[in-house]
Amino acid sequence: AAFIANMGPLVEPTSKDAFHSKTARRPAGLFAHNVQQVVIQNLHAQETGRAKGVLGRLLKALSGASPSGEAPYKTEAYSAAGNAKILEGGQRPQMLSSGGALLFDRRQALEAELSNLTRLESNSVFADTIASLVETS
Repeated sequence: AAFIANMGPLVEPTSKDAFHSKTARRPAGLFAHNVQQVVIQNLHAQETGRAKGVLGRLLKALSGASPSGEAPYKTEAYSAAGNAKILEGGQRPQMLSSGGALLFDRRQALEAELSNLTRLESNSVFADTIASLVETS
């Protein structure tokens, strides 16, 4: 099976003539943005509701037992956008907080070591360049 990126949601190969004469099967809701988002996330243009998400299916396949006996891969999924169709079908994704990143709670224990990292000075043009880039980033 070949994968061609950016082709859109085709149910089957088609031509311009077949599309206009309606002899080729078309995906549901072809020009409906919300339906096309679901179709793109599950990679089944003919199935808008029942198909699981492509990344969920991929994660499930990678984390499952292999017929050849190879050890499964350790997989994780993280979502910053809540439950996304693309992750359906695999393990439940970790939800990132909508309130932002969690605070680093070991700062006080490491504060002396962290502040020591910035105390060193160098006369190297390379170190100065890196420091300048880090400072402006």
